[in-house]
Amino acid sequence: ETCGPPCRGRRRRSSCGLRDDGPEEPGRRRFRPGGRLGSRDERRRTGKRRERGKEREEGADDEAAIDERSGPVRAARARHIALGYAQAKAEFNLVLQDFSLDLAHGELVALLGPSGVGKSSLLRVLAGLDQPHRGQVQIFGQTISRPHARAAFVFQQPSLLPWLTVRENIAFGLSFKNQPQISKSEAQQRVQSAMQEVGLSHAANAYPSALSGGMAQRVALARALARQPEIILLDEP
Repeated sequence: ETCGPPCRGRRRRSSCGLRDDGPEEPGRRRFRPGGRLGSRDERRRTGKRRERGKEREEGADDEAAIDERSGPVRAARARHIALGYAQAKAEFNLVLQDFSLDLAHGELVALLGPSGVGKSSLLRVLAGLDQPHRGQVQIFGQTISRPHARAAFVFQQPSLLPWLTVRENIAFGLSFKNQPQISKSEAQQRVQSAMQEVGLSHAANAYPSALSGGMAQRVALARALARQPEIILLDEP
């Protein structure tokens, strides 16, 4: 049995389980040919919901395809980063937009550009020190919103603590809560190894006020190396 003109006007149960009981009464929704119920607006809304659901499914498939093509987890990944700052009269000045980066294990990448284009700001975002206006950063597959234990940052300025010696400045941060816990002897070995690597073993007990600019910058580099990071971000090294 079919639902449509052959059934109209008959009190018979059709193959779809609904009956057509003759002429339509006011205020009553009646079975329509093709099995559709409800008003035209309801059918239009249903169609739009189906289209949106299909678009979401296609978008998810596209994301999966991108991830599949990208291969193994990258050491660092930035997607569609936008950076800027607020100006007077609530205006927002966008200095960098739609920046994406994939950093593989063992890869060396240099960011080049004139002053004021956002290189330092971008490095701070990649290190988790600042948040982007838009976009996201991942370190070893983990989306970050703060510094990551497996990444180290070397600032433009040495940023040494003047009341600590060279040895103590290099060790600063090894006992931070977000760092892997290590023994005191291992921390001392790391500090000693980092000082030797930058050629400052002879100045281990000196204070920052006694260092030249280049020596102070080497202390900052040794401080990053002592953490034994897997990623080092250097701002104008």
